[in-house]
Amino acid sequence: MDKEIEQKLKEQRDQFTVVLEDIQSHNRVFGELLLSVREDVAVLKEDVAVLKEDVAILKYDVSSLKKDMIIVKDEVGRLREDVTVMNEGKADKSEVISLNSRVSQLEAVS
Repeated sequence: MDKEIEQKLKEQRDQFTVVLEDIQSHNRVFGELLLSVREDVAVLKEDVAVLKEDVAILKYDVSSLKKDMIIVKDEVGRLREDVTVMNEGKADKSEVISLNSRVSQLEAVS
């Protein structure tokens, strides 16, 4: 009977060992996958940091362009007034010269 008990204990120990090895194997795979995910997250963090910098630059550029457009719109309004005056035949040579100067300045801004 002792041999039967020993045999049963050995079988149970063997089964336990197999289950334990399976759990260890799964844990190893999980650990490797977790490491891979951590590496991917680190790369994504770097990418997001670069994108944040790019967005900050774009915000500054857009702000600058908005200011420039206000100036351009103002100048276009003045040019329209000048053209209206010229079309009415009331423009003299100094007004045409002034208009040419403003157009040149506008082209330089664009």
